[in-house]
Amino acid sequence: MRRVIQITDLGSVSAEEIEARARRGGPHMFTLLRDPGLSAREALRWGRRLRQVTREVGGGLLVADRLDLAWLLEADGAHLGRGSVEGVDARRGRGEGAFVSRSAHDES
Repeated sequence: MRRVIQITDLGSVSAEEIEARARRGGPHMFTLLRDPGLSAREALRWGRRLRQVTREVGGGLLVADRLDLAWLLEADGAHLGRGSVEGVDARRGRGEGAFVSRSAHDES
């Protein structure tokens, strides 16, 4: 099964459009919560909306750089940036089967 990942950016795309895309993508889409400008409260509130939509349609929810939010939202996984914890540490408490991805950048 192919999966598409949409990355949230409330500065460019409205919450309503992001939710609509998640609904259209259904089980074939992951939504990556990555709005670094949001406060923790705002990100949690936004994440709850996304979690509800993704569950309704069988899609997945990932959270970027915020393991605390990923756990609170019962996200399907987490995406770690270059400055994040190691993958093995991110999986602690979530089990070895937890989905964790990491940014990879070419420094050349």
